[in-house]
Amino acid sequence: MEKAFVMLGYMDIDLALREEQPAPLTVENTLYVKRDFKRWDCLNRMSLIIMKYSIPKAFKGIRYEEITQAKYKGQGNSE
Repeated sequence: MEKAFVMLGYMDIDLALREEQPAPLTVENTLYVKRDFKRWDCLNRMSLIIMKYSIPKAFKGIRYEEITQAKYKGQGNSE
């Protein structure tokens, strides 16, 4: 079910990447502001889900330094 939501989210996913996070909602906000905030929030969560599933399991929990060290290990580096 979650994969279906991801596929549907691809259509507008770039909104969360292009637009800055809207200001927090207040009581005085109009319906349009609330609608835009909810839309941005939903697409932002969708982009995080896509990134989560895009990272191979082999790299989850590994820091960048560990990947870099493994890549250059044994190539005559001073480290």
